[in-house]
Amino acid sequence: MKGSLLLQRSLFAIVSLLSHKDYICEKYNSIRRIRNTKCLIFAKFVLNLKTMDMKKLIHLAKKVSENAYAPYSKLKVGAAILTKTGKIFSGCNVENASYSLTICAERNALFSAVASGERDFVALALYSEDKMLPCGACLQVLSEFSDDMTIFVAWDGGVEEYRLSELLPKRFPL
Repeated sequence: MKGSLLLQRSLFAIVSLLSHKDYICEKYNSIRRIRNTKCLIFAKFVLNLKTMDMKKLIHLAKKVSENAYAPYSKLKVGAAILTKTGKIFSGCNVENASYSLTICAERNALFSAVASGERDFVALALYSEDKMLPCGACLQVLSEFSDDMTIFVAWDGGVEEYRLSELLPKRFPL
């Protein structure tokens, strides 16, 4: 127990002292040597939910929302998704006159990450001018790759944090 607590404090110190990329490398080296589940969970929590990551994700989601193609709804949405390896991918909504062919920002960002070989995700930021939660289709697609990622919903009036399991408590499994 004492060793585990010491490691947790050490990992927290690493987060405070090193850049995000350096921390990821240090984290994976430490994890390979330690093989302690509690420490792994703690390390992932500290790495993935740092305030800096949240702000960066939201900033990127807001920025990419400007590229949205939304001539019908006029609702521009952006999303940014963080992988377990520390990479961030973004996407915006792209509408089509045949509404069912429209793609949401969340799926656009996720599909971009998957096309680059990523499969493990820890957080997603969604931005629109007005508060809007991910649709059911996006939640189901996200659940294919993550049991319970963090989802930040941001709009011009604020930010709310959810767990995927809160927004989609009964996903469709095969």
